[in-house]
Amino acid sequence: MEELHISDEIYNQIKDFQRLALTDEQELLINKIIPSELYESYIKYGLCERCKQIRTHYTWCQTCNSLIFKENSKNWTSGNANIDKFIQEAQLNAKEYWQVLEWIDYSQFSKVKYIAKGGFGTVYTAIWREGYISSWDMP
Repeated sequence: MEELHISDEIYNQIKDFQRLALTDEQELLINKIIPSELYESYIKYGLCERCKQIRTHYTWCQTCNSLIFKENSKNWTSGNANIDKFIQEAQLNAKEYWQVLEWIDYSQFSKVKYIAKGGFGTVYTAIWREGYISSWDMP
């Protein structure tokens, strides 16, 4: 599926609109210039100030986060090409923060403790030093 984006020209026309309180004139313009597949996301989530695209969640921009994941994926590997591909595809396709699979290197854990061994693997508990992604500083 091809990703839909808005142009800089469209962004500049609508960037100052209050999407939850559009005038009739603004509503007509938006219906005319924003692809129908993006309209609902624009009304619900608004524009990303960084990349000038429509967000895919209140606090998540798939466009920006995909770029970060692409760059970061060069710096890690699980050692298994199939697992790496699975994680990377999940990262690039995440439209909302809760859909992300994030690679966490073992060195990022402290207080690792064995819990039990079962039929499918061994279970441990640990503290993740960095914590989950809440927001990133964009370059």
